[in-house]
Amino acid sequence: ASSSFSDTSRGIYQEEIENAVALGFISGYKDGTFRPTESLTREQLVSMVYGALESIDSLNLEPASSVPTQPYPDVESSRWSASKIQWAKENDIVKGYPDGTFQPGTPVTRAELVAVLQNASKFAKMKQGESAELVTNQEPTNFSDISSHWGAETIQAMSAYCGVASPYQETGNSFNPDTPAQRDYAAAATLRTHDCLTVNNEETMNEE
Repeated sequence: ASSSFSDTSRGIYQEEIENAVALGFISGYKDGTFRPTESLTREQLVSMVYGALESIDSLNLEPASSVPTQPYPDVESSRWSASKIQWAKENDIVKGYPDGTFQPGTPVTRAELVAVLQNASKFAKMKQGESAELVTNQEPTNFSDISSHWGAETIQAMSAYCGVASPYQETGNSFNPDTPAQRDYAAAATLRTHDCLTVNNEETMNEE
């Protein structure tokens, strides 16, 4: 398969990146690159999650319009991501740090990414009038490096939910929870979340 970007053609996430870009929740850079190994920031994640949910027809998201207030002391209301950060805060999709800041430009760790995707999935299901419980559809991955991590339960659960949480570089059994999430994996994990939400819906509809 040919790649739309000059730097993703041999990557393990190439197909998922293409699908994510086609859905419109992440895009490449003006120079024709995708920069798959760059770290995703916290505000980029919020923007991506909003975009992924927005592309689900059965979800009527309130538009994240301009923000009259600052969502966090370190997020000016004029910042490009402010309205989406405000939306994510109001819907418990993402939280600030204990000191009250949001740190929009800080890289998201792989554990944080998965935790935000779990929150977004629960939000989406409730928005569609379903229970927030996520129905797992595959065996959970037994990661070797998360047992004492704060995100262990979430990572485990999300590995059984369309494989949203998957081993680092998709091989072996390490999750590397505190490693910054790269753009390629973040796009793939968000796409898997999107697909899980849409596939499950279609199944429910067919049963009725």
